[in-house]
Amino acid sequence: MKKYKFIVIIIGIMIAAVLLIVFLDMDKQVETNAKDRRLLEHFDSMDTIQIHADTKLSLHKEGEKWNLEGAEQSLDQSALERFLTAMETMQGEPVEVNKNDVYLDFPTVAVTFHNQEGDKQQITIGQMHPQANKYYVEQKNQEQVYLVDRELIETIPLQPKHLLDYQLLTVQAKDVTEMTIDNGTEVIELSRDSPFSEQEALAHISGWYLQQPYSNYSIAFSMMQEMLQTIQHFEAEPVSDLQQAAGLGDADFTITFKTPDQEEQLIIGDPAANNRYYVQVAGRDDVYTVEAALLEPFSHQAYDMIDPFVYIVPMETLESLEMEVADGSITFAFNHQPEGDQVQTTVYYQGNKLDTEAFREIYKQVIGLTFDGKYEEEELTDTDQARLSFRLQTEEAESLTTNIEFVSISPTHYAIKRENTPIDFVIEKQKVEQAFTSLQHIAANK
Repeated sequence: MKKYKFIVIIIGIMIAAVLLIVFLDMDKQVETNAKDRRLLEHFDSMDTIQIHADTKLSLHKEGEKWNLEGAEQSLDQSALERFLTAMETMQGEPVEVNKNDVYLDFPTVAVTFHNQEGDKQQITIGQMHPQANKYYVEQKNQEQVYLVDRELIETIPLQPKHLLDYQLLTVQAKDVTEMTIDNGTEVIELSRDSPFSEQEALAHISGWYLQQPYSNYSIAFSMMQEMLQTIQHFEAEPVSDLQQAAGLGDADFTITFKTPDQEEQLIIGDPAANNRYYVQVAGRDDVYTVEAALLEPFSHQAYDMIDPFVYIVPMETLESLEMEVADGSITFAFNHQPEGDQVQTTVYYQGNKLDTEAFREIYKQVIGLTFDGKYEEEELTDTDQARLSFRLQTEEAESLTTNIEFVSISPTHYAIKRENTPIDFVIEKQKVEQAFTSLQHIAANK
């Protein structure tokens, strides 16, 4: 019994020791954090900030607005706010260090803060700490060196371009409803206006459609996202002293963006240095350069922008599907019953119920038919034709039928003919025949 009590006492002492160590460590951490001091006082009274680095920058506050001396364009407000907030909240850990050892004897960056009363505070930036997470910073008024978080110091703008707003376009991507791209080879017109019914449009996820040079095709989602994101981040650098012709007067590459209230046209000229291009916004005199990569999303041919599907529509919208080839035809009927947030679909062939999920896999082959090239005015023949017919049930309880005809142009290819539209593309015959064979197979296994 005594031995048991002794063991309990020993365990208790060990637990108490561990708790004491944890407590002392936490207390030490609190002391360390408590040593951090704010480097600048009364920041809200500052009305001038001078930054001495590669060049000299002077920021002046007028009312509630900060302006950059000598700048003709507006400031990047997000970059400015990051800098001001970092300086106002900047804290550091005081350290004792030889200034010569951390490049504070002749610093390359100094920031001076002035107020209307003539008071000034200054910080100078030395080298980065070996752990690469802080900088050595001297507060000149205090004659004290601090270790300050790297993220705060790196908000300091060292050149005017770090503070200026280089957003070239004023239109907002979310407001753009039309684009026209004239690349010198073809004119490409894009629009948010859908040429499809509400049921058909469910399958076209980008929400953008090609109007010219082809019609009734949706733009590929990834392609459209690239274009829209680029509009929002179309940053350009002004050319202050143009020493050569920029190719803007006779440019054969333009991009026009339209919103319900605004239209802006970007003119693309000759290549500039450093993998950039000269550009200009129509109606403005200023010339800029942009990275070539920003123009890439707008440099594709129309054929490469669109979803290459012959016809795509959700199975849940079908009333019937019919496919006909030279050797015969096959027809499927569909019934859709709402079940909560879902729709329960039943597929029938000649009155017999089919396995819905098995049919869905075959249906993916049908709507997955993609064209294989452009129609080059080949002669159309009446032999060896095929047809796909989709009948959709609309919300108005009316039927909508879309017919796709495949007209032979060679032993290996069909031209794709949609109702009321020109023939634009061709498809390999064996792909159409394989889709028909798959439909026959699932019908035979009813």
